[in-house]
Amino acid sequence: MHPIATITKDGNHFNFDGSYTVGFPVGINFLQSDKIAYSIEFAPMISFNDRASRVTGLLFHPGVIYRNIGGFNFLTRLAFNTNGRYG
Repeated sequence: MHPIATITKDGNHFNFDGSYTVGFPVGINFLQSDKIAYSIEFAPMISFNDRASRVTGLLFHPGVIYRNIGGFNFLTRLAFNTNGRYG
């Protein structure tokens, strides 16, 4: 994933404006039954600039999948980031 902008109390930072940030999501689904499943996704965020690269955070998304509702699946998720944000 490629964030377009990061908004903080210090102002806005846009990707490719002095540095580049990318995330690599990896997910696992655990099928409980024909009606429900559990999902976990991890996405380490890496920032690159002229001098170095570093991990800037780890995004953690647990969720529940409600399966086969009218032919569709409905996925709910929470978002937790190791740099102190949640949503």
